[in-house]
Amino acid sequence: MKFSAKIGIILSCILACLFVPGIFAHASETETDLNISPINFINQEVTIDLKDLAPLKTGQNFVLTLNGKAVPFSVSDDLSQGQFSAPRDWGRIDVALSDKSGTVIATGRSTVIAGWLSLLPPLIAIIAAIFSRTVLLALFLGVWSGAWIMLGGGIGNLFSSFVGVFETHLIDAIYNRDRLKVISFTFMMGGMVSLLACNGGMARIVEVIKKFATSRRRGQIAISSLGLIIFFDDIANTLLIGKTMRPVADRLKISRAKLAYIVDSTAAPLACIAFATTWIGYEVSLIQSVGQGLDGFTENAYSLFLSSIAYSFYPLLALVMVWTIALTGRDFGAMRAAELKVQAEDPKDSKTETEGVESAGGTHGGKREIFYALIPIGLMVFTLIWVLLTSGDGGDFRTRLGSADSFKALMWASFLGATSAGLFALWGKKQKLNEVIESWFSGVQATFMAMIVLMLSWAVADVTQALKAADYLVGFLDGEISLALLPAAIFILAGCTAFATGTSWGTMAILLPLTLPLVWSGIGTASGQDHLLPMVIAAVLSGAVFGDHCSPISDTTVLSSLASGCDHIEHVATQMPYALLTAIISILICSLPVGFGLPWWIGLIAAIIAIIAAVRVLGTKIDTTLTKETTKG
Repeated sequence: MKFSAKIGIILSCILACLFVPGIFAHASETETDLNISPINFINQEVTIDLKDLAPLKTGQNFVLTLNGKAVPFSVSDDLSQGQFSAPRDWGRIDVALSDKSGTVIATGRSTVIAGWLSLLPPLIAIIAAIFSRTVLLALFLGVWSGAWIMLGGGIGNLFSSFVGVFETHLIDAIYNRDRLKVISFTFMMGGMVSLLACNGGMARIVEVIKKFATSRRRGQIAISSLGLIIFFDDIANTLLIGKTMRPVADRLKISRAKLAYIVDSTAAPLACIAFATTWIGYEVSLIQSVGQGLDGFTENAYSLFLSSIAYSFYPLLALVMVWTIALTGRDFGAMRAAELKVQAEDPKDSKTETEGVESAGGTHGGKREIFYALIPIGLMVFTLIWVLLTSGDGGDFRTRLGSADSFKALMWASFLGATSAGLFALWGKKQKLNEVIESWFSGVQATFMAMIVLMLSWAVADVTQALKAADYLVGFLDGEISLALLPAAIFILAGCTAFATGTSWGTMAILLPLTLPLVWSGIGTASGQDHLLPMVIAAVLSGAVFGDHCSPISDTTVLSSLASGCDHIEHVATQMPYALLTAIISILICSLPVGFGLPWWIGLIAAIIAIIAAVRVLGTKIDTTLTKETTKG
């Protein structure tokens, strides 16, 4: 199907809603005194502003009618606001406020939105991502459809809602001090990644690790270790390790498919859960923006994220799977076939290794020192912890962390890390100032696309909250599903969404605004369920990473194939059995039991044992089977 045809299908689905009778009123038909926004029918109370009306008298009796029928109406003591219960039916309503004698004081018109329409923006975003394979278009259509619904729908509001995306929703999405700090932090992290490559520090770390790789087992351990060291960015992790370790893998007869698997399975899982990465600002900002719309929500977003790490079973177990495979030397499925195949091939030309080393170190020259990377990374981590502890209040660590200014900490940590990396490039490699600035800016430029995704994600979250989609979902599912089952169900939903769309960030932006309010309302009426809030956050983030791992259209999957020099389809086919096994174990042994109250650490230990046992049962040592199976021919 051509791209234009796919876009046509998406737009047709949206336009079809225009002609469903009674869903929307034409909000632009009349000029009225009472300004009432479109109402989601699940709202119990609707508040209207009375301040701009003619002076009202204290003690005066008021009557409010909806479509000519009087409804209960209460007025605040200062006569500035009034409240009434929204009707349960959807469609256009004419509102009239009068005094007891029947004299009309003011009139208004609004639209009661069908509850299911509040789910339309995230649904359209998912469908658009599946058909277009473009996360920007998908998120934009999600915001546009939400803006259109908020205006009351109708053909006449299609253009005004389109303009409103840029004029109102995107501006409102970034018109927030904490969100601007996230943007600054992400820019600084991008610049720091580029400067670490520029000053040669990361190349020196790679060279030191490569000296350890003297056997197949040691080679896989070395590649896995580099994945843990370069934790702060998944793209940098993928490109640097894949490209520099490719000649080492060839020399040790480690298949390109195995290299791509290790690179891919240590990049996103680690970036998702590490405490200072290019992902963290995005994840924390989404948690905060959703939490601000929840009644009684006082949790610190960064503290809540840190709490969710313990429940991020798939990313943690994916790392365990990588190390189990590396340490045991066992493989199964398509990976086993790929490993056996490379054993029978002639070694690659040693020239490839030289090219790989040079490409990792940059072209600026100068002595490479390992502390050019270790000091900036260490300074970043120290600054993050220091600002978190000094900006918070309280006697114990958890209380102080919960009240800390996490966005300030992230911004200062990334700023000092990038600055120190730049100083080492100036002092250690004798580079010119303009070269260092250009290197930093090239790293910033690499994050521009992520920033656009980030702004659209914020806008989708804001629109979804404004339409009270989560309230509708809570009311619809009330009593229909056990809270204990939510983490596992959400993990599967996030995995399917990320697999179909190829984007983990887009999946987080779509699902967090829906799932967090769902579990928040549930734990408010249930005792002993506080662990479910960080657990649901972890389910969304972990499920997004899992689906991203398995998706052939994921950017990190594609980059892992390219950087490792592996056929893309082979990479997907060899990685998927490992990812699926890890996901099944994380659901059955962790998510479900922990959801019902099992301590997380018991579930995690049991899952680690299960992974080791599964690899031992399903896998075969390549080195011991090589002679038997390759000499038969």
